[in-house]
Amino acid sequence: MSPGTADIVPASARAFELLLLCARNGLNEQQAARVKELVTGGLDWDFLIQVAARHNLRPLLYLNLKKTCLADLPAKVAEELQGVFITVAAKNLFLSHTLEMILERFVAQGIAALPFKGPTLALSAYGNLAARGFGDLDILVDRADLNTAVAILQANGFILELDLDPGQLAAFADHEDHLVFSSQVGVKVELHWELSGRYLARPLRKQDLQSALTVSWLTEHEVPHLSGYTLLVYLAVHGSKHIWERVEWLSCLHELAHSLPEQEWPSALALADSWHCRRMFLLALFLCRELLATELPATIGKEIQGDPRLPELSQHVKHMIYTGSPSDSPGALNVQFSLFHLQVRDTLGDQIRSLLGLFFRPTNADFYALILPAKFAFLYYCFRPSRLLYKGVCRIWGRGDTY
Repeated sequence: MSPGTADIVPASARAFELLLLCARNGLNEQQAARVKELVTGGLDWDFLIQVAARHNLRPLLYLNLKKTCLADLPAKVAEELQGVFITVAAKNLFLSHTLEMILERFVAQGIAALPFKGPTLALSAYGNLAARGFGDLDILVDRADLNTAVAILQANGFILELDLDPGQLAAFADHEDHLVFSSQVGVKVELHWELSGRYLARPLRKQDLQSALTVSWLTEHEVPHLSGYTLLVYLAVHGSKHIWERVEWLSCLHELAHSLPEQEWPSALALADSWHCRRMFLLALFLCRELLATELPATIGKEIQGDPRLPELSQHVKHMIYTGSPSDSPGALNVQFSLFHLQVRDTLGDQIRSLLGLFFRPTNADFYALILPAKFAFLYYCFRPSRLLYKGVCRIWGRGDTY
């Protein structure tokens, strides 16, 4: 039985064991033999495919089953997984071409943008653009280039979801970290000027990441992206922000950790310390070891053992992974703040800053609920706590919430 699956009921344990085995870029002989044994021993295929969809693992599931035991799959299952894989591959290729077009337009106007997640993560983790699905394009720009970048996207058919005048846009950028655009053909672009928003103790901007960039060939052009241990630490933060609601993020970490040279691990720890996310980083690696049997350097194992909070936090994440409804769409499980976000902080000061930010710092939702003239933007610091209070009262009384 794979690590971690002993924590769940037998009815779903076999499906989760198979999913966790296939949540990697290729299998060794022992893993492949166990996959074949699980497939031929009987599975609830509907449950498996639904859970794989929730965790964005259907492409990897198909690739690994195709290599090990395609002939043993029920014909309907094989056809469905192949259809999903082809659809994901085609969509990813289209989105990658769109990303290259946007970056080309940016470069023509002197904007050196940095794409992250999306297609570049698929290539970094798996070396295969079709191995993970992605639904939008995340692009990081310098704050000074924001207005120009917005104008370029709008000139190329992307519609800003918030109707903001220049003054309101400046006020929004002071409080939030990204804008959302969509096109008529359904392409969604998130334009960022800070990485991970204010979830970290200090905002990360593009100029902070220049030394951590590399380039890879996408479809027709080379594009820059985060590399090495910097990408590893960023994914740990991103996963913690979303309470690891997708095993796919752990799968990416597993592959990146597997390829990270041992001499770079101390630099990864130092970076996590400087970003005030050491516990998030160690928790991510602990989860990878628990669920995917990720091999880690002995020094990292000692660091994990030295944090007594990690087993409890890991149990919380695994409980949410195993008990979430299989039909939940990705991103639907943990959209609300929880105590977890305080528990993964490194220091009491980080916890206090996180709480203050939660209750008072305006977010996208506040701007969507009420767009104020730029000169009254300071009122969002009063509007947010009142909106949160209203939402809490609505939950207590079981009413709908439109505020």
